[in-house]
Amino acid sequence: MLARGDRVGVAVSGGADSVVLLHLLHSLASQLELGLTVLHVNHRWRGTESDGDQEFVEQLAQVLGLPILCHVGQPLVPENKEAGNKEERARLVRQRFFRQCQAEYSLRRIALGHTKSDQAETVLFRFLRGSGLAGLAGMSPVTASGLIRPLLTISREQVRAYASANGFVWREDLTNLNQGLRRNRLRLTTLPELTRTFNPNLQSVLAGSAALAGSEESYWRPRIEKLFRRLAVPSSYGLTLSVPGLNRLHPASQRRLLRRAIGEVRGHLRSIDLLHVEAIREICYSQHGHDRVILPGLDAFRFFSTLLLAQAERLRQDRNY
Repeated sequence: MLARGDRVGVAVSGGADSVVLLHLLHSLASQLELGLTVLHVNHRWRGTESDGDQEFVEQLAQVLGLPILCHVGQPLVPENKEAGNKEERARLVRQRFFRQCQAEYSLRRIALGHTKSDQAETVLFRFLRGSGLAGLAGMSPVTASGLIRPLLTISREQVRAYASANGFVWREDLTNLNQGLRRNRLRLTTLPELTRTFNPNLQSVLAGSAALAGSEESYWRPRIEKLFRRLAVPSSYGLTLSVPGLNRLHPASQRRLLRRAIGEVRGHLRSIDLLHVEAIREICYSQHGHDRVILPGLDAFRFFSTLLLAQAERLRQDRNY
């Protein structure tokens, strides 16, 4: 995750997980010659509580002798305009802020405080939503964009026990108790009930499944990249792929190649589930020469032997469309 001398941004919300992460990295900073910078986002959605979180993180950074960068409010426009829910928009704002900090301050890594508990919730949530195998890989410990998750093999309970044992202070976000939010309901009600009823080790099972799926996807990635370079052709709207070439592939390769192409056109795979990929495969096998599938933020067109994956926004801007 880290190399000697790395400049690392540490995302700190003020909660237990991120506070423990910051203390752990700070304890390693001298040994690994790390240059740490605290990153905090205040969405200002909880009024004085949000401002209190920011003040707490600023004071923590001062005590540890670390510089801090804060993003207050929401002047940054999320790239994904289709994101409808509040949590998704907040995540996009944080991602934009982290990327800007990486570029402006030469941060090689951004450390996030996700735990094994978060991983288990992510896997179960995606499974219930209808994600394919790639989606069940969950969160990666290290990403190509420089994100690292050092606590991903440690449960939320272990993190809090460690924080209490070491006298660390943190802030509680009361919105995490709001079961009107699906993710909170999954965390507070569904997972505990499944754990009691079916498997007391369910959290580790789900996180282990994510690790297994992630390993499988790392095997597939260079092979799919090779197919992508051979079959995908850029167009003025997005990408085109050969339908006969796609249909000759094994279904496992087809699905992964289509996900790779969709991600290339949209810039991400959020809101794309297995049913979307299967809908594109269906029109590729259709007896009709022309067909169309509308996906979140993307249109898929079949023109005889050509499949076009196009950004919906770009097509709407074309008067000839």
